[in-house]
Amino acid sequence: MDSDADIDLCYKSLSTMWLVQLLSVAWWSVTLYDYLFQLTNEIDLVWTDPVSMTSGIYFILRYLGMVMQLIYVIVGLQRLPNLTQQILLLTDEGVGSRCLSVIDSDVRALKVVNESLLELIVGTIFLIQPLVDATIAWVGSIYLAALQIILLLRVYALYKASKRLLLVLGACFILEMACVIFALQWGIYSDRANNYGLLVGAVPWASFELLLLVLILRASYKHRQATWGTMRIGLNPLLKIVVRDSSIYFLGFICSSALLIICALYVEESYLGVASGAALANLLGPRLVLTLRK
Repeated sequence: MDSDADIDLCYKSLSTMWLVQLLSVAWWSVTLYDYLFQLTNEIDLVWTDPVSMTSGIYFILRYLGMVMQLIYVIVGLQRLPNLTQQILLLTDEGVGSRCLSVIDSDVRALKVVNESLLELIVGTIFLIQPLVDATIAWVGSIYLAALQIILLLRVYALYKASKRLLLVLGACFILEMACVIFALQWGIYSDRANNYGLLVGAVPWASFELLLLVLILRASYKHRQATWGTMRIGLNPLLKIVVRDSSIYFLGFICSSALLIICALYVEESYLGVASGAALANLLGPRLVLTLRK
């Protein structure tokens, strides 16, 4: 591969990464605006009451989610100077004989194969990157667990606090989270790309989300059957909120999963899928708590 082709590939990767980071920053700005917009409701509905499990889960959904989303933005931005420096090296030195295009899942950029440069710059990135990816995976798992606990408790309340249903859903939840954590860690420490673990982990995640949605719709259908022909036609307000929020959340989950899969097919865009999914979760998750508190 000649130096002109190397430079063209670098410029294409750099422009794509800049676009991805601009969109990630835009997502973060939307999340921050939503936080400021909902701050009064948050104080009145959550923090004026005594500390409880619900307030703890809300703290995770709102603040840990925002931190996680900010990490995605920072991790993406720190990759840009590396690629910019490599373009300058290619342009200034006209490297043709010592150049090799190596696009990997950690650096997401074209690296100039020079022994001293590789040891000094890339070696440091490879030392830190697994720790960053592992931290993101664990924080994301905690966030996902908090989000699904809220959904699980909603289903539990709809079925009149059925202990048997709680036992079954609790077992499914533990099994699902174990599969998600294993898939994420496998994706990080295996030779495959990190987004491969995200794709594999999305299968049990989606299955559990679908199970909860089916149970909610089933409860809605049974309620309509029980009230058919009486003066109480329609859903009661609490059930209506649960069905509405769960349907919107599941639709958002489908959209974010589709974006994640599409972006995972391309190296530079992979972080956009994760950041967009985190943003949608940060916008929808806290509302699952606030709407019920209202």
